[in-house]
Amino acid sequence: MSFDIGIEGGEVITPTGRARLHVYLKDGKISEVCAERHDAVEVFDASGLFVMPGMVDAHVHFMDPGDTSREDFPTGTAAAARAGVTTVIEHTHAAPVISASDLVAKREYLRDRAVVDFGLAAHAWPDRLDEIDGVWRAGRHSSKLLRAPHTEFQPVMRRPSNGCSSALQPVELSA
Repeated sequence: MSFDIGIEGGEVITPTGRARLHVYLKDGKISEVCAERHDAVEVFDASGLFVMPGMVDAHVHFMDPGDTSREDFPTGTAAAARAGVTTVIEHTHAAPVISASDLVAKREYLRDRAVVDFGLAAHAWPDRLDEIDGVWRAGRHSSKLLRAPHTEFQPVMRRPSNGCSSALQPVELSA
């Protein structure tokens, strides 16, 4: 089998340790990690380098859409990629995701603006808690409960109404 990309001779970091291995990709996905060399259209010599999984930044604030003078998705995700971060979870303040339609619109807006994978956190507003299940079904990463000192949220972990009774939705509580 011929691969699209070969990353050869690097010190590959795995869950069980590290070893000098070769990583081969086909159609944008890792197809093989092995000690033997294979043919690849493009080969990168990683000798003397660590080859490791990309990092996840689970809490970023890109002000996009909104006032992007601070940071937007193209610059924020480019900086993330430069630092080895391959996935970000965005918690915006400029245009918070509250409803399923907010999530769909924001995901569509960002479709061509990110250079790494991303997830979108939703905001669970005290007067709009009925939106949580719809946003969950639309594919949000988590919901952030913005808790004022006099507000109580019960329960903090909610069961989704999507037929998965054993699954709990991830919820972040922010005081």
